[in-house]
Amino acid sequence: MNTPTTVVNDYLHRLAIDHVPLADLSSLRTLHRTHLATIPLEDLGGCEDAAGTLPGLLNRITQQRRGAPATQLNLAFAMLLVGLGFTVTPLTVTPNRLNSPRGIPRLALAVHLEADPYLVDVSGAGPDGPLLLQDKQGQAASIDGFEIRMPDGALGVRGSDGPRYRVAAARGLMDALEPDALIRSKAVRPQIGEEAPVLSIRRQRGRTTLIGDHLIETNGTARTDVLLAPNQGARVIRERFGVVPSAREERCLCARSR
Repeated sequence: MNTPTTVVNDYLHRLAIDHVPLADLSSLRTLHRTHLATIPLEDLGGCEDAAGTLPGLLNRITQQRRGAPATQLNLAFAMLLVGLGFTVTPLTVTPNRLNSPRGIPRLALAVHLEADPYLVDVSGAGPDGPLLLQDKQGQAASIDGFEIRMPDGALGVRGSDGPRYRVAAARGLMDALEPDALIRSKAVRPQIGEEAPVLSIRRQRGRTTLIGDHLIETNGTARTDVLLAPNQGARVIRERFGVVPSAREERCLCARSR
């Protein structure tokens, strides 16, 4: 599996990185952090124009400057990492704080640096940097502390505010990263249905999140939750997340908010 150089260059341009990073831990941390702050989690709750294919997904992110649902974000990031010389294998993560079918279970990544595997998840649901999977002690991520532990024999990730998700090898998939298989796999396919849109992006000291008609901003320990007026969603998506919905997507979003 190879990632074309043009895709790598376009992806780095989207991230505003003007050099080709080395395949090392320092670069992985920078790429992970920059991705979270640049490319939003974008799930329009059934209103989206689905990418459908891996080239379509990469075009959506690098050329259309859009985000993507959790699994697709991690798959696209995997293609960038592979193109930069990293060794990447798939993981299935199952969030255990969300009572919702959206993205459960979904794809995360194991990035192998020499003998050390690191958990990487650019969906915004986990830490803002890679976590060493073999280290069961607490690990710092800039706004939270995480630990890897083995509850009931299953690998888990725990944040300072409680359990985040369980981690397992991607079910029904080979150890190697197979993008076409991942796109087709029911184990990591996003659940598209009549749900509210969700967008989220990392800020310097917090996060901006849109869930349905609620715009939630966190900054350190401060938190605001603003209820949007009907039909404001598309404007907020453009202004706060840098995402420009298509005309069809915008009509769908407006119809949902009435």
